[in-house]
Amino acid sequence: MRTVYCRLVTAIAILAVPGGLAAQELDLGQWSGTLSLSQGPVLAVVYHVTRPGGAYHVTMNVVDGPPSEVTNVERQNETLTFQWGAFACELQRQNNGRFLGICVGGGGTSELTLVPPMPDAVDDGSGKDVLTTADLVRTRASSVYDALQRLRPQWLRPRGPARIGYNVVVRVYIDNQPIGGLDFLRSLDPEAIAEVRFYTASEANMRFSGDNDGGAIVLTRRH
Repeated sequence: MRTVYCRLVTAIAILAVPGGLAAQELDLGQWSGTLSLSQGPVLAVVYHVTRPGGAYHVTMNVVDGPPSEVTNVERQNETLTFQWGAFACELQRQNNGRFLGICVGGGGTSELTLVPPMPDAVDDGSGKDVLTTADLVRTRASSVYDALQRLRPQWLRPRGPARIGYNVVVRVYIDNQPIGGLDFLRSLDPEAIAEVRFYTASEANMRFSGDNDGGAIVLTRRH
């Protein structure tokens, strides 16, 4: 497992995009996504698309990983293909704007999802403490964590008072069952969630009892 991960974290890319791609432009800015290994973890990936001098330039990486070259990039209609180190990737554009497909190589087949960028701030200003599937999906984020970072970043910051020797964190519940901390949200697809609700520390402690001094994020799955 460690060997596979180390091989993948080197897969960051500088893409030299062929001229044929210009007819179907890629959205400029930072994209986000996930790489689901066939026998391993789900890795967060990002890449940044720029167009200096009229030619596309894309930097891609597994989060916190070093760069590696990507070649043979082509966009034909709704299909995006490229070679990423030992991996040959083919993605299809979905109705929600994200690209979903597979990367074959490295001894297996992995699923890759890429979500085009959107404006940094999409908070509707209502301050409401409930978000629906539609709210999450319109961000085009690849995970619930990324969607909340764009819609309600304050939910991801503990609100309780800091105490010496005590780490105040936001607790996560799904279908009213305790799951753990915020990292769990990185593995959740926004389309799988019906509702996300935030509870303050006092509300969460009253509802769930226990240690919720940083507040709680409560999710309900779609059934």
